[in-house]
Amino acid sequence: MIKKYPINLDLSGTFDIEYWYKEKLLDSFNKSNNVANQAKNRFLDISFYRVPKITSWWMGLIDNINYTSVAITDVYNQINGTNGWIEFTNYTDTNNANNATTRPLWNTDIASGQAISNTTIKSLFDITGNGAIRGIFLVGGAPNAQTKNDRTNGNAIIWASAILSDIYPIVAGAQFKVTYTIDA
Repeated sequence: MIKKYPINLDLSGTFDIEYWYKEKLLDSFNKSNNVANQAKNRFLDISFYRVPKITSWWMGLIDNINYTSVAITDVYNQINGTNGWIEFTNYTDTNNANNATTRPLWNTDIASGQAISNTTIKSLFDITGNGAIRGIFLVGGAPNAQTKNDRTNGNAIIWASAILSDIYPIVAGAQFKVTYTIDA
């Protein structure tokens, strides 16, 4: 009889968020995330089938307006649709020449210690309008995933989402600096 050894590969991670206003750190916290089913399927297809790897990932913010929930069944083409949340878009992307239409890039360092993260270059959200942030998400799989409010049907996927413990009311001039780490 062949003895089987279970392998528990947990692909979840942690968003480490710093909340700044007028160059003053107001709060810092971390939130564990869920990994969407479509991300798990894509990971398996990339690893064991013949699907090309995803080379770029971007972060987005979840608005408190119309928020009901995040779920592992959320899919990319339902952002601002039936996922139970909409995207907060009142920010620019400092690392992308203050672009007002793109999501910040998750620019990872090389994996080390069975983890991968963007500790060298944090993802930046420079807030340009008032609102309230409820959560954060990570998307990739297609070039259109860099565009705010995109939900184009195609190869783009939601990898992860996390809900913040508190609702963060924000004003123009605030900044979120985000590091995301996946542990294997």
